[in-house]
Amino acid sequence: MNSRAGPSRRPRNPREAEKAKFSVSKDVKVYSSFETMDLRAELLRGVFSAGFDKPSAIQQRCIVPITKGRDLIAQAQSGTGKTAMIALVSLQLTTSTVRDVQVLILSPTRELAVQTHSNLQKLGEYCSIGSHACVGGKKVSEDIRRLESKSVQIVSGTPGRVYDMIQRQVLNMKKIKTLIIDEADEMFETGFKDQSTTFTVIFHRVHRLCLCRRRCRRKCWKWQRRS
Repeated sequence: MNSRAGPSRRPRNPREAEKAKFSVSKDVKVYSSFETMDLRAELLRGVFSAGFDKPSAIQQRCIVPITKGRDLIAQAQSGTGKTAMIALVSLQLTTSTVRDVQVLILSPTRELAVQTHSNLQKLGEYCSIGSHACVGGKKVSEDIRRLESKSVQIVSGTPGRVYDMIQRQVLNMKKIKTLIIDEADEMFETGFKDQSTTFTVIFHRVHRLCLCRRRCRRKCWKWQRRS
């Protein structure tokens, strides 16, 4: 699915985001409320506690397909509810009783990875699901301690630090079933393109969601198909 926001500038508020024009695959259904998305009760409680009452355009189109196991490539700008959508999808796909990392979210910057982690904590307040921001700029020993504690089921991180944890055999890949690449267009312009082959080999059997901010570059499509 290619879900693309029409305006070239960033939406300044939720109402403006709701008016964004989208071009989508013909078979994509639009869900106008969170209640119709078949989300778990504890996750819905977190959604409403966080002040969300109506899903944004990208949330209406992307949450259900990816939670049903569909591989997606979506295009949406910042300010359209993209980060919250990533958090909702990740929490819905995670089994709280399995104490291993099940969802991996990769972002091009530390700030974006931390923001995603904050959304996971806020929306997952009642889900009994642990998340961790695995980013540079902090002690490696803290990442190792958290990942070895069996208390983390969702990792939001930057490629460099996540790759380091994989190489150290601290991040257990066996139970990961979903990989989300946020701002994939930015990622493939940076060093991630040099690591993408490694990630492709590791994650060739998982569900994938690629999110692009500006446009879906050919590299994103090729990587999605190859993996």
